[in-house]
Amino acid sequence: MAGNDSRENLATLAYASSVDAQHLVSMTPEELGLVDVCGNPDMLVHELRSTSGPGGSVWAAVVTVFPCCFNYVFAGNETVLVLEGEATVEVGGTQIVELGPGTIASFTKGTKSRWRIHKRLREFAVLTDT
Repeated sequence: MAGNDSRENLATLAYASSVDAQHLVSMTPEELGLVDVCGNPDMLVHELRSTSGPGGSVWAAVVTVFPCCFNYVFAGNETVLVLEGEATVEVGGTQIVELGPGTIASFTKGTKSRWRIHKRLREFAVLTDT
């Protein structure tokens, strides 16, 4: 290993951050592509990674959503791991997905969905365009 050079290279290959109030950004439903919103989603986002290149793009974040409901068309292939809270997602008008702590779910780009957040939902989400 070559001292500082190795550490600098590792820093560009890894993303790490503490999830705390200092890093949370409030986002509006419009910024996230949500429509037909009922209630006040009060969405907080802690972005870990947002990169794009010739091979595609990746966005990873911890997202917190307060009780509400909304329609959402998945902007990319999205996988979520629920850390806390409860939600029901109607996918494609035919399938119901119940989300709770420990649930992992993956949704296909372009799929229409209706979200109902029952208890404050906190999830780790990864969105890709490939």
